[in-house]
Amino acid sequence: MQRLICCGLFLATLASAQADAAATKLCAAVAPAITGELKAGAAQPLPKAEVLARIAVAAPGTAALDAAKVLQIEHAWPEDESAEGRLACVPVGDDSGRMVVLIAAGDRTFRGGAVLGKDGTLVANMNAFANQFAGKAVPKLDGAVTRAAAAKVLAELEGGKDAAQKASAALIDVRRQMLHQSAPIGSIMTLLEHGKAPSDADVTAARGPYQALQARAAEIAPAVGKGAKDYAASIDGVLKALDQIAGAGDEGKRKAVHALLKRDCRTCHQLESDRWQGAFEDFAQNERRRLGLGERVFLVGYDVLPAGVDAADAQKLADAMYRAALLLDATLP
Repeated sequence: MQRLICCGLFLATLASAQADAAATKLCAAVAPAITGELKAGAAQPLPKAEVLARIAVAAPGTAALDAAKVLQIEHAWPEDESAEGRLACVPVGDDSGRMVVLIAAGDRTFRGGAVLGKDGTLVANMNAFANQFAGKAVPKLDGAVTRAAAAKVLAELEGGKDAAQKASAALIDVRRQMLHQSAPIGSIMTLLEHGKAPSDADVTAARGPYQALQARAAEIAPAVGKGAKDYAASIDGVLKALDQIAGAGDEGKRKAVHALLKRDCRTCHQLESDRWQGAFEDFAQNERRRLGLGERVFLVGYDVLPAGVDAADAQKLADAMYRAALLLDATLP
């Protein structure tokens, strides 16, 4: 009996060591794609079968979720303290054998992501795609909406005929346009803040989404009520500031344009109205939920950018990311 107990303890220790080694290997593969320091912890059990079934309904896929992995991790942004979190690794479910990884901390925000090949190595040319979720909130499984259902709602909104329907469609479009402006505006703001000149390509890429918002400013007015005038003025201000970049020939002028852009962006984000109390972003998020769009449905072109990946493949990866995100929501402490 004692020999059997010793054998059992040895096997349990061996299995634990193998699991720890696998977790360390997975984190080492992902680490180059993540900003900050990532440290592997213990492998975690998957949620109960009924929870996995709920995730599969909200985020359908061809790969079985019982093949997914969840790890305890620690992550620290540069010059910040470590935070405990979870890493979810989910098979894409196609012939490529790829896996997607998402990492989130206990504050329920993503810390980054990655795409791994069949052999478990990092697919580095997809880092930009996978890391676009860093800093964004983990969607909740409770109330999660399928991508197909969200796409149907979006199509119905865009086909609306009366003023209320057009206002809702224009309000929802703000999220889409903010998605498309985020990378170029981020680059522009960083360079201008340091007195450097942004590229013409970034300025052109940033102008497009704001022109789209400007074109729908009249349509969105019923949705934002008394905030309509300030909303339109802030969009106009951003476009005028972008137009000034070409003529900003020195450090001082570029920093002045940065101040203008920062002011107009802040005005929109802090928009006040008789239609809501609190933040405009919270109002917009509540409207998306009310309309049946949930929090984040990982729909390419709406709340996910292709980021250099073929659109069809990007959606395939995004669907797996959605499953990983909901798995994180179910397993975060």
